[in-house]
Amino acid sequence: MTPFFLLPLPEDYAWMMVQPQQLPTILTLIIALAICGRLLTYRRHGARFRRRISWLAYGLFVGSGTLAIQILAGRYIALPISWSFVILLGVCAVLVYRARGNVAHIVRVNA
Repeated sequence: MTPFFLLPLPEDYAWMMVQPQQLPTILTLIIALAICGRLLTYRRHGARFRRRISWLAYGLFVGSGTLAIQILAGRYIALPISWSFVILLGVCAVLVYRARGNVAHIVRVNA
């Protein structure tokens, strides 16, 4: 039996290649899944519960999760000119990861 990695590729394997116009959509999917996954795995460890921050985190979770589902379902295709959205989403992902999923650390308001 031949190992699977030695099987010949189909003649037309262009469908497996990422086209340049698909790159913003793929990056948007990866970043949205990263945000959603980090917020999903957040643990409080004694942090205070604040209802407004909780709703904000919920909105961020639902928004990024819905975006990822729409891309996977083929209902959202990022335009090549939407690099600004990809950068904005990337900055949001960096903030979420630096705060370890704690949205209160991102929107820290001293009032």
